[in-house]
Amino acid sequence: MSKKNTDEIVVLLDTSGSMADQVADVKGAFASFIADQRKVEGRKATLTLWTFNSPHCIKIEWENLDLDRVVELELKPHGNTALLDAVCISIDSTGDRYARLPEASRPEKVIFMIITDGEENASKRFIKSDVLSRIKHQQDNYKWIFHFVGPDPSLFEEQIPRHQTVSYDQGRIGETYSHFSGLVRNSRVS
Repeated sequence: MSKKNTDEIVVLLDTSGSMADQVADVKGAFASFIADQRKVEGRKATLTLWTFNSPHCIKIEWENLDLDRVVELELKPHGNTALLDAVCISIDSTGDRYARLPEASRPEKVIFMIITDGEENASKRFIKSDVLSRIKHQQDNYKWIFHFVGPDPSLFEEQIPRHQTVSYDQGRIGETYSHFSGLVRNSRVS
């Protein structure tokens, strides 16, 4: 049995060049998101943060870090948007990490957030059907909860229901992050 009342929030965050004009807003909104998640009563949470841009620049910034230890987000946007590669690599890596853990050490809930301000334009290894099959596998077998924030919230609609998506609005980043923070909070307490 997994660890009761524990959540891992996995965030896959676009850091492509189009984010350059939004750095201050994203950093502030992300800090507010973390502060909001710390307030969820009765549940312990950790954060895993992946960042991505070009296909060769998909990396883990923090892994399973207690929310109280999360510090200011560092962003250095550059490159293109290798969204499909990043989603597949981060899902596979996170799933592999859980597979190496005894069941009692795994979180009760995994909430996986995909956040991008742009469209896919750089993936080399994976296609959309690869993403959809991975999301379906984790939902069906391990009850992962996926949320998508992007310019086209319907991008993964075959697997991520519309009520679990948010439209990314560059002019309203604070509101966008506040909206998806509410979605994550609801996923954690339901």
